[in-house]
Amino acid sequence: MFRQIAIGLLLSSTSTMAHAQAETGETKDEPARQQPDAIIVTGTRQDTRLNDTPVAATVLTEQFVEDARIESVRDIDDYVPNVQFNQLGQIGATFITIRGIESNPFIVNRAAVYVDGIPFRDVQDQALGFIEQVEVLRGPQGTLYGANTESGLVVIRTRQPSDRLEVEAALTGTVFGNGEGYEARLAVSGPLSDTLAASFVATHDGADSFAQN
Repeated sequence: MFRQIAIGLLLSSTSTMAHAQAETGETKDEPARQQPDAIIVTGTRQDTRLNDTPVAATVLTEQFVEDARIESVRDIDDYVPNVQFNQLGQIGATFITIRGIESNPFIVNRAAVYVDGIPFRDVQDQALGFIEQVEVLRGPQGTLYGANTESGLVVIRTRQPSDRLEVEAALTGTVFGNGEGYEARLAVSGPLSDTLAASFVATHDGADSFAQN
């Protein structure tokens, strides 16, 4: 039996809510898209249009993330080519492979993950909520982000809390060969005062399994 809890918290002093722009890249199920020239890539720190970006990039926008029900970092590789997230067991470390170059968090990470500008080494513990955009840059990004970006970079930007209350809740059940599991998720965003807003995201999941003798 295992249980895992992940929590994310974001504070902001602005009440402006950003909106998604578009999505591109190869996907197994394709929600609605916009034209690539309307997509802005920020991971290169130049805010360039996707068509003008000098690196191989895939962008998943807020609308695409919502339609595809992407709720964790491990869901991203279903919609991004040449990228794979592998987890060690049910609650172990996450290994990221980009273009066949595999990371090993116990030795060296060759792919970095940034959430709102903060690097995360243990990405399996990061709960994602109110995602505004996900950018995956394939290829070395050491010039801008230093070490641990030999194979590529994943940049996740969450939506800034707004001046109105937003609540999202989800409960998922899973049944497999020798057991069952569940996952609960709660995301809350809204104002704390006239000048301060915050968002809070928490997930809790567990599973039971047995072996026949």
